[in-house]
Amino acid sequence: MYSNKIKNYELSGYSISSGVGIGKAHIYRNVLQDMQDIYCIDANEVEKEYQRIKEAFDNVRGRLQKNQKEVERKLNSDFAAILSSHTKILSDSSLHQEIYETIKRSCVNAELVVLAVFRRLEARIRHAEDCRLAQRADDIADLARQVLRTLTGQASHRLADLPDNTIVVASELFPSDTVFFSRKAVSGVIVERGGPASHAAILTRELGIPAVSNIDNAVQKITQGENLIVDGTQGSVLIDPDEEMQRKFQKKQEDMSVRFAIAKQYSHEKAATLDGTEVEVTANISCREDAELAVKHGADGIGLYRTEQLYFGREDIPGEDELLETLQETLAPINTNIPVTLRLLDIGGDKLLPFLNHTNISEPLMGQRGVRFLLNFPDLLITQLRSFLRLSLSRSVRILVPMVTLESDMQAVRKFYEEAANDLSCHQPPLGSMIETPAAALCAETISKYSDFLSVGTNDLTQYTMAASRDDAEVADYFIHEHPSIFYLLRCVAKAADKKPIGVCGQLAGEANAVKRLLAMGFQELSVNPFQVPYIKQAVQDIYM
Repeated sequence: MYSNKIKNYELSGYSISSGVGIGKAHIYRNVLQDMQDIYCIDANEVEKEYQRIKEAFDNVRGRLQKNQKEVERKLNSDFAAILSSHTKILSDSSLHQEIYETIKRSCVNAELVVLAVFRRLEARIRHAEDCRLAQRADDIADLARQVLRTLTGQASHRLADLPDNTIVVASELFPSDTVFFSRKAVSGVIVERGGPASHAAILTRELGIPAVSNIDNAVQKITQGENLIVDGTQGSVLIDPDEEMQRKFQKKQEDMSVRFAIAKQYSHEKAATLDGTEVEVTANISCREDAELAVKHGADGIGLYRTEQLYFGREDIPGEDELLETLQETLAPINTNIPVTLRLLDIGGDKLLPFLNHTNISEPLMGQRGVRFLLNFPDLLITQLRSFLRLSLSRSVRILVPMVTLESDMQAVRKFYEEAANDLSCHQPPLGSMIETPAAALCAETISKYSDFLSVGTNDLTQYTMAASRDDAEVADYFIHEHPSIFYLLRCVAKAADKKPIGVCGQLAGEANAVKRLLAMGFQELSVNPFQVPYIKQAVQDIYM
């Protein structure tokens, strides 16, 4: 906490989502960071505390076994084996022995014993000489979280059901955290870590929530319930603002609302330059609320439906029928004639599924991401393809393959795609490639042969080109999405497309000052978050090519 309760105490960080948020702090720590239930026990209470741990183990093991059966039914034995390994850890007699001896020796409560024993086990495994064993350390940390949640009676996620005008303060946030955000409740976000193109940044921008990152020790400097102002445009935070400062930022909020209203006046009209070049300005969505906003703000279609959100916050994997039903429900606000681009599940990097183990991936950003992950688990890919194809019977869709690097990626997916379409006796909607690496951009001509359209994901393209993690605010100065090298690669893609539809999604598509350059290269679609649609349409309408 900062000293002396100074009014208007300012913390400087990095802007990851523009706008102004005013509200009260909610400090978010995961259960391993927030162990407050610590007390001593008498020697005659050792058995009682040990029994609490055994019951928690049984509870977690039961959930894992249930999930294992669901995975075996819906996917394959490889995924099920991952969950089986978790249950075996909880049944290990040496682990139980260490826990019992720790309780007897220390005479402290069950929660503290679980935390101490699992941390020791995690450290031993993490420093093992066998790198494959070392990669299992995160398994131990994850199991510790599950056992501690059970012991502390946490039935729901700590970010669910927040009060209105909440500003979330956290060390870091992942997509599986932000899935619980409510636009109505969360008015701002402050994180200690996270770059301008991190997925948490992307999701806060799409939610229209102001956010600032790179605030050192934010969870220590800010206290629960404290009045805050988040200036997502300038990248700063004000703690305990006085009345004058609150009025100043309320006026800033009002001015931004007026600018948005002006841009929105013509957002339902087709976007065309002053000399008549038409452009599709589409929206990136993750849920039904996004779809409603896309319609409300005049999007010409859905340029990117991130289907990962259908999997986050779940304890099991949706089957084909359930997936189709959820897709239909999410897209219900959108006219069936309006095109929707469905991206296949893009897992890897900081996008991990809570019910699957990813610790066997030593380098998630450079390893099994996107299409690589899907091809390694074809049952998961086929389930999605079949759901998407069935959806195409009732609405206009395109299917986008994430993280394509080689032409063989598209060849393999297209084979599964054609087999699924033949089995369902249905037509084949356009199947496109997402270009997100320098290799894919430079060799887009060969990838294009097996693609009906191309979409450039500029966030990952910038990350891999500039060797600057999209999640790391410390190298934000190197994450330059308007760097000459990025535009060179974009020109390569545009040239390789050879009259096939090409679009851009990612942060660059939402930069008004980049619009003219993208249109001059030949890009016909710009996909942005729903709140940016009016601004980008306005930018297009002001351009003379």
